[in-house]
Amino acid sequence: MLTKRAEAIEIAYDEEPEPVHLSEDEFTYLTNLISSANVTEEDVELALALVTEDEEYADRLAELVFTRYPHLIKNLYAHLNTSAYEGSKLWDLLVRVAKDRHAHEFVLFWCVRIVLELYAWDRKSANLLIQYYDHQGSTDAVKAAVLESEYLDFGLLERKEAVIRNAGASLLGISAAVGLRGLERGRRNQLYNYSAASSPLMHEVTTSLKRWR
Repeated sequence: MLTKRAEAIEIAYDEEPEPVHLSEDEFTYLTNLISSANVTEEDVELALALVTEDEEYADRLAELVFTRYPHLIKNLYAHLNTSAYEGSKLWDLLVRVAKDRHAHEFVLFWCVRIVLELYAWDRKSANLLIQYYDHQGSTDAVKAAVLESEYLDFGLLERKEAVIRNAGASLLGISAAVGLRGLERGRRNQLYNYSAASSPLMHEVTTSLKRWR
């Protein structure tokens, strides 16, 4: 039989954790881990299963990840995807990253994924994504995560159109093409035809995307 710590490790290291209902003993064990003022990185990683169990502890874990152990944000994201948690504390932390001039591209990328997959699409969400896109630490990977999203309003359509016209057969060009797939067909195909002329690769990409719906 697994020890409680071994069970916690098994949950924490699953790359795509399934929703887990913790027993009372497991819940107590994990909450005790993160009650210390000097909670360690290992304990935070183990306790991430609490995100699906209790909003108060989800707030505590999100704050610990964002402020002390930002390299665990991918692990946090994986657990967030199996929960209904999208608390105000998490949103405040996401906004703080956008304002942090020193935020790392890895953190920016996973913040984009969290906003896109956890929050309702509205002007606030769009403005936050654009802040990540324009952040001085943003890389092509971060920008691509924004461009390939399905959304076209609140300024994203103009961004995508500008990129597909100018980026050619690059990661950004391909991501913008993917992100334009839901645009009205005539206008979309006009942009695809323009981009297709830039290279054989973009011709293949846009030809494939034209078959979408």
